[in-house]
Amino acid sequence: MTFPEPYTNAVALYRAGRHWDAHEALEDAWREEQDPVRRRFYHGIIQLAAACHHMDRGNMHGLKTLMRKALEKLRACPSPYMGVNLARLCREMEACRRTAEAVQRGELRAFDRRLKPPIEATMKSER
Repeated sequence: MTFPEPYTNAVALYRAGRHWDAHEALEDAWREEQDPVRRRFYHGIIQLAAACHHMDRGNMHGLKTLMRKALEKLRACPSPYMGVNLARLCREMEACRRTAEAVQRGELRAFDRRLKPPIEATMKSER
């Protein structure tokens, strides 16, 4: 299955750990998207990338807040969607969010970056 290039680029950047760049790569496509489900999905992926940018900077409040917002949007999409098992991704996002809250409350000493939710999908971009 092929997908729009901005989406495949954003996923590749996210997987490479370039979270802010992933956010930026999808921003215009999200703003221009007319389909309400795809628009919600793009917005959720953008917020997931921004949450991980906060993770990179050690900002647990930003991580948990944006992860919660991303979860709201992605849970409202069918699963699978655009090559992603959203049910699985959302479970991993929820675990990440709960861990960030525990770190913020002082229950955990540090955030384990291995909890970053992976976007697992096989994609080809359409040109």
